[in-house]
Amino acid sequence: MKFLKSVGFERYTEEEQNFNLENYSEKLEKKAINIFAVNFNCDIAHLAFYLTSSSIFVSSLSVLPSWRKLGIGSELLKICTTIATSMGRAKIELETSRNNVEAINFYNKIGFEINNLEGSKRLALSKLISQPI
Repeated sequence: MKFLKSVGFERYTEEEQNFNLENYSEKLEKKAINIFAVNFNCDIAHLAFYLTSSSIFVSSLSVLPSWRKLGIGSELLKICTTIATSMGRAKIELETSRNNVEAINFYNKIGFEINNLEGSKRLALSKLISQPI
């Protein structure tokens, strides 16, 4: 949970009713596949995902602000893609807040397509694994 707070995760989730960062962090720790980027024993980025029957669902991708725009998020997604391909998954799916313009721009830049969630404060995005990141 400390890492998610340090990257400002709460500012994009506080708009959602019934969101509890502590419960979310615990769920990621216990049930998700978690990948961390580490520099000198300090976490600088984190990706958490779940396997579905035909895809992987990225639940969290966070990079410390001072480490953004260095390709770390893209590299974590490449690792995730390699794992997913080895497990026979064909697509990466994720959601983000409509207010998180930085994330939306990042995902668009690396080939994700927006699949609108009508009436929701969130956007669904997806990308076929066969497309390079």
